[in-house]
Amino acid sequence: MFRYLCGSKFRMAAFLLFCCVIYFIDTDLESPWNVFYILELHHYLVYFFFGIFFFRFKWYNYLSNKIALPILLLLYITGYACSVPLFTSLTGILLMCSICLHIVRYVPTLFSSFRDYIFPIYLMSWLFQTFVELILWKQLCNSESLFLVFYAVNLLSGLFIPVLICKVIERCPIRLVRLFFGLQ
Repeated sequence: MFRYLCGSKFRMAAFLLFCCVIYFIDTDLESPWNVFYILELHHYLVYFFFGIFFFRFKWYNYLSNKIALPILLLLYITGYACSVPLFTSLTGILLMCSICLHIVRYVPTLFSSFRDYIFPIYLMSWLFQTFVELILWKQLCNSESLFLVFYAVNLLSGLFIPVLICKVIERCPIRLVRLFFGLQ
């Protein structure tokens, strides 16, 4: 299916539009078939295919442009203010990519130390970010005035704690344990 879609710009655009349309289908059914929230997968298909679309047409080349950052920031703020979740999410993703591309231009080795840990960060970050948000911020502190502090702690914990765990796991002589944590 991927090869078929990538064979034509029209098919790629049509499928991305299809993903956006099915995103809005309401499946809040109390169904016994909703194991692992399988009925909610259509909400994530648009993000998955957007990533394919993004790299297939090399949009990252446009995000490093100096004008892209303020435009994306303005679009993100507009989407947030108008409460359009899908638009806000997609522009937020593009905004973060643009910020990273601008940072890398000035500090090229900043993200190179994370190169071997991308998959473990992906696997484990949600656990620590959920802990920071739901336990530390919502249960213990519960103060909106500290939102930016907990936002920063949330991002940093999702990035650095998985890397620290991987540094410890890399010393383990059992290859299966390393593979379990996404290391080679």
